[in-house]
Amino acid sequence: MLLPVITATAAVRLPSVIGDHMVLQQKTEAPIWGWASPGERVQVKASWDNTTSAAVADENGHWKLALKTPPAGGPYTIEISGENQIVLTDILVGEVWLCSGQSNMQMALNFPKLGYAKPVLNHLEEIRQADHPRIRLFHVPYLASDTPVDDCKAGWRACSPETVGEFSAVGYFFGRELLGQLDVPIGLINASQGGSALESWVSHGILSGDPEFEHTLKRYENALRNLPVTKAAYEEKLKAWKELSPGEQARVLRPMPPYGVLRFCAPSTLYNGMISAVIPFSMRGVIFYQGEENAIWPLNYEKLFAAMIRSWREVWGNPELYFYYCQLTGFVGPTEDPLGRQYLEMHSTPEEQAQITGESWAKVQEAQLKTLRVPNTGMAVTLDIDDPADGHPPNKQEVARRLVLNALAKTYGRDVVYSGPIYRSMQWRGSEAVIHFEPLQSPLASKDGKPLIGFSIAGADRIFHPADARIEDDTVVVSSAKVPDPMAVRYVWGTYVENNLINEAGLPASPFRTDNW
Repeated sequence: MLLPVITATAAVRLPSVIGDHMVLQQKTEAPIWGWASPGERVQVKASWDNTTSAAVADENGHWKLALKTPPAGGPYTIEISGENQIVLTDILVGEVWLCSGQSNMQMALNFPKLGYAKPVLNHLEEIRQADHPRIRLFHVPYLASDTPVDDCKAGWRACSPETVGEFSAVGYFFGRELLGQLDVPIGLINASQGGSALESWVSHGILSGDPEFEHTLKRYENALRNLPVTKAAYEEKLKAWKELSPGEQARVLRPMPPYGVLRFCAPSTLYNGMISAVIPFSMRGVIFYQGEENAIWPLNYEKLFAAMIRSWREVWGNPELYFYYCQLTGFVGPTEDPLGRQYLEMHSTPEEQAQITGESWAKVQEAQLKTLRVPNTGMAVTLDIDDPADGHPPNKQEVARRLVLNALAKTYGRDVVYSGPIYRSMQWRGSEAVIHFEPLQSPLASKDGKPLIGFSIAGADRIFHPADARIEDDTVVVSSAKVPDPMAVRYVWGTYVENNLINEAGLPASPFRTDNW
């Protein structure tokens, strides 16, 4: 978004994310920025130390400086002075986290207003009890943009039953748990959008700078090129649907618009319209819940996810920005239910649809698992709290708790079990495969006390058969009488596979495969 024309009498102006009731990241140099007349001197004074910092607006009227923040505390005031004066009040200093992703992150506590099938667990009671004035909420409004914006229409609000309802449930529960664990003010910035693709959250510079992402850009360009045809077909279907009786409409899915219409799926649009609006507000880290959209077409998810994380760290000027994310849960896959089939028709070509199987879902899970190779990342596995009929687990409290476990262990240095079993290696013992895991913070266990399920095994023919599996010390031994000479093992490989491998801390194992077939 282009900056407005600035005259010689332009008043000092701040972005919305810098305002009353905000939380600044503690014990850092927090950027404070805005706009003024070109060449205008802007002074900033914070009440925690009463020292004054200054900056001069550049030729475009942009200015920025860094405030050295104290340990957690407040409330404080901040005075910004130039040709005019702005006094920010009720400022807290603590821990700030960005919450981003698609519908599972966007899903709010007042969930029925968003039209999803099931509400967040105990959502009405959770709203009634959400009186936490030291948690501050900033909700970036939805905007898909072709160019980066520098601001948004939003403001910080103290968490209360009146303000929490439309905020991300995962984000709120994450902040509430952190507040209880750390006893410091918590700032939460929610920038999420249902149905969004990973590429929507990645800058155009990253997508256009790597030949491996060329298909992602061309796929959307082709969708736009074909839009007159696909949109006409959609409008015809929609007209026919509207002519049905209310009873018939209840039994027939409303047609979905084609991929080219859905701006929140387009490359870079949400990075431009939502993430760019809060850069470079200082924060400790990011929690991210996304992947369902890319299960339709999982090409290069691992590389793109890693590139996104690195690029966000770069634009925030923090190479160690913590990044914790959720692995996809299991549910009946996109090729196995009417809504999913319609979703495929909306988002992909017939040629692409022919290549989509249950493995597409598993490949996104695998890509998320491999992203743990990126430093300062962590993953919450959610297989045991899924809903086979819905990709939106209602138990967002447990989802958030598992994200917090990663933060407590890796960001805040607490001695907690933060991960379930993660596949490390395999060795053969005759006709048996011995699977080793990491991190072994807690002994392996069966969630229901029954024999392990969810494993399959294959030989040279690459045909996988359900396998017997048992815990043996800190390993799992896998075999099948149908596969005397095994070559590969898989666990929970598909959209929805029943499973029960956990550790004694109650955290589930991640899906994995030992092959690369």
